[in-house]
Amino acid sequence: MARTIAIVEGKTEVEFVKATMPRPHVMTPFPNGKRTPVGHICEAIVDALEGFGGTNRDVVILVDREKRDETAVSIRDTILKAVSSKFPSMRFHIGVSDRHIENWIVADESFVKNTYNLPEYSYCGDGAFGDMTLHRLNSDVSIGAVDRARLLRAASAKNIAAVSPSFERFVRSIDFDWYWAKT
Repeated sequence: MARTIAIVEGKTEVEFVKATMPRPHVMTPFPNGKRTPVGHICEAIVDALEGFGGTNRDVVILVDREKRDETAVSIRDTILKAVSSKFPSMRFHIGVSDRHIENWIVADESFVKNTYNLPEYSYCGDGAFGDMTLHRLNSDVSIGAVDRARLLRAASAKNIAAVSPSFERFVRSIDFDWYWAKT
């Protein structure tokens, strides 16, 4: 069976995919920028995939919406159109967090309540700045990519999907054996 290809935007995503997928081939072919044009991201993804062959390869793509004007849905649709037309035999699973990957961490209300002892916590919603919420939860102490990936790994995909439309769209597309996506 061919290894899953993961094309991701940042260090947290790299660490998360490595920790939760069996033997992924992880690439970060585009700049992790708050306003990097989606067209540049599409071109970089297509360029990165040119060297891979095989039919029915699963490709996971994780991108943050950041401060882009486009919606998470629009970014996802643009990427899907660019890659599926060029690589019709590959299966794409595209997650565009609305705004940051940290939104998905703080979307698991049960996890946040238990981890940070905050019984009244509720998710601020997609489109808010999840990185700032996570920063405040950690007493304004910056945490590194490995720790953010560890937090996301500890969160429940089902709980996140229940309150985060951007995550729900992504996890619904996962039809291969990725144990974390079923937690």
